[in-house]
Amino acid sequence: MNVGVYLRVSTAEQTAANQLPEIRQLCAVRGWTVIRVYTDTMSGAARRRPGFQAMMADAAHRRFDAVVMWSLDRWGRGPVADGLTAIDHLDKLGVAVVSAREPWLDTSGPFREALIAFALCVARLERTRLIERTKAGLQRAKDEGVRLGRPPVSDLRLAEARQHVVQGRPVAVAARLARVGEGTLGRHLRARGLLQAGAKKGCSASAP
Repeated sequence: MNVGVYLRVSTAEQTAANQLPEIRQLCAVRGWTVIRVYTDTMSGAARRRPGFQAMMADAAHRRFDAVVMWSLDRWGRGPVADGLTAIDHLDKLGVAVVSAREPWLDTSGPFREALIAFALCVARLERTRLIERTKAGLQRAKDEGVRLGRPPVSDLRLAEARQHVVQGRPVAVAARLARVGEGTLGRHLRARGLLQAGAKKGCSASAP
């Protein structure tokens, strides 16, 4: 059976590759062939996710027989109805939805929909609580006079990203590979004369 894999992380500081080992092991045990991996780096509550949309479009054309994810919270943390609608749509297309962490997801039965709704609801509540904890922490730090800001990017990551750019990769790709912000990398390159001031982030920089 051919399968598509959906991965998602919330920020560029995280790597979706960590989700792959369990998924590949599951596919190997079941004798499935991974034909494409779809990845998003954004909040699960985002209304438009390019990787997710590409996966749903390919499912509509039956380019694979199942979608495999690491866990349901990677599927999304937005409205529960949206998550259920997407799974129901895949069910009607004849495309199975499988989770490496929730083996009950690819079973049938009267409680399947209720279990999915509960899992998606928990993911949404977790996101809400995370936002509340973050806001509380920021407010506490502000009250204590702590200056807030992004932590500095390590010189090692910037050097890695710079090397990718010198080798001809676009700035956006280099930033993603080295897990640094595109803006930070752009400023770093311009300061060293490797990127013109008006250059787009998706362009490759000139070699030194």
